[in-house]
Amino acid sequence: MSARNTLIAKIHIAKKDLGLDDDTYRGALEMATGKSSCSKMTDRQLQDTLAHFKTKGFQPKKAGTFKPASKNGDVRLIYALWWDLHHAGKLDCSKSQLRPALQKFVVRMTGIENPEWISGEEAQKVIEALKAMKNRKNK
Repeated sequence: MSARNTLIAKIHIAKKDLGLDDDTYRGALEMATGKSSCSKMTDRQLQDTLAHFKTKGFQPKKAGTFKPASKNGDVRLIYALWWDLHHAGKLDCSKSQLRPALQKFVVRMTGIENPEWISGEEAQKVIEALKAMKNRKNK
C-alpha cells in the first residue's frame, strides 16, 4: 500500500473510531484542509487531516488493540453514573446542562471532547472517578 493510501485508510479509521457521520466527517475535512474529500487532498493535507483527528481524540493503535468504550457498554455506564450523580444532588448543574457538563468532565479526565470517542481504558478511568464522586458524603 502506498503512503498516500495508508494516510487515507488511517483517516477513514479515525472517522469510524470517532463515530462521525458523513456530514460531520466532511465538515471536519473542510475544517482541516478546505477540501471535503481525501481524494482531492495533497499528501500534506492528508497528514494535516490525520493530525486534526488526533486532536479530536483519535489514537492510532496496532491492529486489534483498540477497544472503543462505546462498543463495550462503558459509555452507557458513564452516562448512567452521571445521571445518578445528578439525581443524588452531587452535580451543580441543571438537567439541561447535564450533557455539556459531562463533556467538560471527560475533557478534564482524558483530553477528549466526547465520551463516545474515548477508549475502553480511558472510560475505566472516568468510571472510577464517577464512582468515587458517587460514594463521597455530602458536606
